[in-house]
Amino acid sequence: AQRPQHEDVQPRGEPGRELLRLAAAQGDVVTREQASGLGLSRHTLDRLVRQRQWQRLAPGLFLT
Repeated sequence: AQRPQHEDVQPRGEPGRELLRLAAAQGDVVTREQASGLGLSRHTLDRLVRQRQWQRLAPGLFLT
């Protein structure tokens, strides 16, 4: 049996809705500190960059 999906639950290892809203309000740019503060692990952030879903603009600064 499948577990029910809830609208506000993000898949594990993906940026949450609040983080994506923040990025959109900042020209699609977030800092590592902002991402971490909104629950994104360093491992996930590194994976997003490695898979070219996000781009590292400078140390600690990312284009989503």
